[in-house]
Amino acid sequence: MRLECRVEVELITPGFFAGAEQFGPEAQKGCDLRSATLRGLLRWWWRTLHAGFVSVSILRRLEAAIWGDTECGGAVQIIVRPLGDPVVEAYDKRNKANFDNSQKRSNYGIPNSDPTKTTQGLWYLSYGMDEQIRGQHRRRNYLAPGMRWAIVFRIRRAIWQPPLRNKKPEEKVIISPQQVLNQALAALWLLCHFGGVGAKSRKGFGSLQIVVSPEEWSLEKCKQVGRDLRQRLGLGNQFTELYYHSPSIEYLIGPIEVAFTWPDIWLVLDQIGFAYQAFAKRYAHNLEKRALGLPRRIGQPLKGSFELRKPVKDTNRHASPVCIHVAKQGDKYIIRVVAFPAPYLPDLSQSTKFLGEFMKYVEAELKKRSSLSLPQVSSRSSGPASSSSSSSSSPTSPYRTGQEVKAVLLAERTKKGGWKARIVGSSLEGPIVNSNEVPADKKPGEEIAVVIQSISGREAMFRYVPSSPESKRS
Repeated sequence: MRLECRVEVELITPGFFAGAEQFGPEAQKGCDLRSATLRGLLRWWWRTLHAGFVSVSILRRLEAAIWGDTECGGAVQIIVRPLGDPVVEAYDKRNKANFDNSQKRSNYGIPNSDPTKTTQGLWYLSYGMDEQIRGQHRRRNYLAPGMRWAIVFRIRRAIWQPPLRNKKPEEKVIISPQQVLNQALAALWLLCHFGGVGAKSRKGFGSLQIVVSPEEWSLEKCKQVGRDLRQRLGLGNQFTELYYHSPSIEYLIGPIEVAFTWPDIWLVLDQIGFAYQAFAKRYAHNLEKRALGLPRRIGQPLKGSFELRKPVKDTNRHASPVCIHVAKQGDKYIIRVVAFPAPYLPDLSQSTKFLGEFMKYVEAELKKRSSLSLPQVSSRSSGPASSSSSSSSSPTSPYRTGQEVKAVLLAERTKKGGWKARIVGSSLEGPIVNSNEVPADKKPGEEIAVVIQSISGREAMFRYVPSSPESKRS
């Protein structure tokens, strides 16, 4: 009557996590992936499997049966367990990417643009995470890439109560624990393939990747899981625009995928930001740019037209229909972009056309940028929040992410007591994200085998390799 399933995921891009406090000393404690956060995201991606196939009222009843509502608990319990020590840092955007005016006009920025009206790509994507607000500097904390979690699903059966017909209740239908688990795993795959967690998750931050799973999944398998459940409950599998009020996998545009071989994830995100901004500049002062989500400030003089419809007209708010995800394959970062046409931005036809243009343009931009060599990041002072050190890794660096190397354990520890290490014969050093797996008898000065998790300037993050020949000898 009950099932349990364990999946491991890894954070590929920096994640802006937060609890009740987003800024200040207390915010660092809440910078972690929580079950409640994950649950909400899984519900959203689960809805994309069924939106457009059933009415809004039926979709709500079905969601309550699987995930629960205010009246009854759901059939899916989620437990999130960290694997290793989290590395939490205050976000300093100027120390991650900071071009001078000539670089902003180059192929790394936006060619022939006015540098005074061009925002650094990384800053464009992460707007609001490191800003001056009413004279006060506010920085969000981020969780560094390489962190892993075990996600445990505990599943029980669910009960589907069909709506009344002719004022008579119909017989209840049992949804087996395996069918419920399939719904949860499909939602997790969609999140870890197209989405992200935390703030700015639709801009590439907080991208997760499944590293350990009991079975292989694909987009088609997720769709089939949705069809199987609707057929089991007699809901039908006919998609209709009449029911299309929220994002649906059936209308998904993309994905487009572009590979970057650069080792520094911050500079990869920087190029995504420039590509995104370059498209937006094509619609400068144009109201049609609202199709990328609201609220959006558009300067005078206004051009074009964009007639808002309810419910967007009442709130002037709508999440971005574009989702940017970053995956990792060996030493490559794979940029994956999808878009969900929005029926209220301003209508399905115009939204589909505009997003199609966006996807085509951004794909071409990313392909051009991925062929460039790693840029040198300028270090220049821009006020008290700036850093004078460069955050780019050297183009001639002999190291790359995913490479196994020998490192020496350092006496200095992380704030949470985790190990730090330095590559033998190099100045490259940083924390070991799975310090709990380093044998207890290890001491500072001893050599161990590690895998380079990420590189940023003179710093790196490592993952201890318990099964390596070196560790076995020790």
